[in-house]
Amino acid sequence: RRAPRDRRYHGRLVPLPRRQRVPLAAVDSRATTKGTIPDPALHEWTIARAIAEGRPALVVFATPVFCVSRFCGPVTDMVEDLSRRYENRAVFIHIAIWKEYQNQVLNRAAADWLWPQRPNGDLTEPWLFLIGADGTVVDRWSSMWSEREVETELEALPPMTG
Repeated sequence: RRAPRDRRYHGRLVPLPRRQRVPLAAVDSRATTKGTIPDPALHEWTIARAIAEGRPALVVFATPVFCVSRFCGPVTDMVEDLSRRYENRAVFIHIAIWKEYQNQVLNRAAADWLWPQRPNGDLTEPWLFLIGADGTVVDRWSSMWSEREVETELEALPPMTG
């Protein structure tokens, strides 16, 4: 599949630079072992776009292949499942932690969102953020949470229109 030549930004078509290539592993670490992104629906939105369009977002920060806690894969799978059941309540986004794991280079979004969560300098994962339609963080979870907790928060959101 060919990369798109343009992208919509605030309703306008913006051309992408021809050389803009993001390694698949920077999108999802599982692409290094499978050669494809296993949850493409979770990579259709960005946090900035969701906020700009006034859409609530459930955002999981996880790197399943390189996750020390071993929760990243199951958590990412859970978010993908929730995206199917609650697609009318929020957009669902998966952001890999590492742009280059071997060199310990964080993805920019992960650095922006997770760096403030590092009180002692240790980067933990996974993280889950529920962002309201107005761009405020409604809730956040670190490492472990129950699916039911997240479902309750999603059910409290009004259905999206359009």
